[in-house]
Amino acid sequence: MGSARFERQTDEYFCDFILSIGSDCGPALNLRFNSMRYFSAPLDWMMDYSLSTVLHLFKDGFNDFFSQYEIDKNDPEGSMGKLRVNDTLNHIVSIHHFPDNMSIDSYYPQFIEKMNSRKDRLEALLHNASGIVLAAERTDPKEDLLSFLRSFSKLYPHLRIRLINLRFDENMSYNTYKQETVFDDNILSYIDYTYNTTQHGVRMQEDYFVIWSRILSKISFIDSHLNLAHANE
Repeated sequence: MGSARFERQTDEYFCDFILSIGSDCGPALNLRFNSMRYFSAPLDWMMDYSLSTVLHLFKDGFNDFFSQYEIDKNDPEGSMGKLRVNDTLNHIVSIHHFPDNMSIDSYYPQFIEKMNSRKDRLEALLHNASGIVLAAERTDPKEDLLSFLRSFSKLYPHLRIRLINLRFDENMSYNTYKQETVFDDNILSYIDYTYNTTQHGVRMQEDYFVIWSRILSKISFIDSHLNLAHANE
């Protein structure tokens, strides 16, 4: 377990690393865009998974992650030459992994080997860290997100954890965001951000990235003892 200390400087928060918890690849994409994604985790590029699924996977060591899978029969096309493949047991969707020029069974051994490697590295990092940030973009009620944070912290009781969640609200003024500190006991904290990047009925992708960048700028990495190999995959 690490011994690094954390300090508060106005709104700044210090951690070892930031981990995406979905519900899609938006958080991981924004971490990469801001050069704050230093390793790959199994859920980074997955979609449509619940908070209960996240808890289950971490409790169970990802043992049944994509153990049962099938191509999406209704919408088989994924992203950029990839197939849409469903983890039918855990209700997770992959659109960035399985090539459309191979059968999913042919590619599966390579896929699961990569995911197991990511899982093992992540688990080692979590056990050696002092504190982390969990980054999400979810519509779950705030009380459910807080309950998730408390449950997740029981798996890693040595960690100081901050959960940040971004949620879209088109009723707000354009290109603005507001923050609410839902919970903070100096060990666990949860900040919920509401934003709007819709202009004339169109969601502006560039402004979406700017909002994320403003929020992530409040987070700094400590001089970590962890061995983080930078991976922008």
